[in-house]
Amino acid sequence: MNAEREIDQEIAEILRLSQGMSNRLRRGQGRSIRPGRNSLRRMKTGTLVREHRRQVNDDRRPNRDTVNPDVQRAAMLALAQEFNRRGLEESAAAIENQEQAQEATTHGGQQAQEVIEQAQAQDTANEDFEGTRLENLVDERVEELGGEDLPVVTERDTTALTSEELAEDLVEVDASPDAYDALAFSADINGHDPQQGFDSPHPETLEFEAITPEQLSHSDDYAM
Repeated sequence: MNAEREIDQEIAEILRLSQGMSNRLRRGQGRSIRPGRNSLRRMKTGTLVREHRRQVNDDRRPNRDTVNPDVQRAAMLALAQEFNRRGLEESAAAIENQEQAQEATTHGGQQAQEVIEQAQAQDTANEDFEGTRLENLVDERVEELGGEDLPVVTERDTTALTSEELAEDLVEVDASPDAYDALAFSADINGHDPQQGFDSPHPETLEFEAITPEQLSHSDDYAM
């Protein structure tokens, strides 16, 4: 079996497990709105799998009636189309046909089943705990199976998401007026590229001159 086919089979099984296995976890930090097609196109494959599990769980919640069912179906279809765009046809079909599984047969699927079962068994775990592990597992399996030069990796869009694309996504997912206000606010601050605000160095990478207690007590620059 070639690498592309094996990756597709494993991811498809993980998606079936996500759709077939129950969820009793507390909601995690999550995200304020569902991602649209432009955002999905930029996600790593592991993140797509995590987003799929999150959407499955969201759609099963008691308050799901407050969400437009057409938007729910469109969001799942957008995920399926993104998997298909990356050459993962079986994975796309698993979503489109709402295929379910409770027991895994592939190596990656068995690992994912273990991740889900362990998370569900922990009283302190939430959906972020499970999702992070699923995400990392999928990306590691893609690398292990030689997917770096395959469409599953190379078809990911690595350019920055523009404000126009984000606005398109907001329309697609029927976002609230607050989301549009937040986008407008971000554009005012960062310009038309919403990624600009995230391009500054991580705090851990910044270097600062050490200030001694003596300097602090004698300098007006550091006076409290």
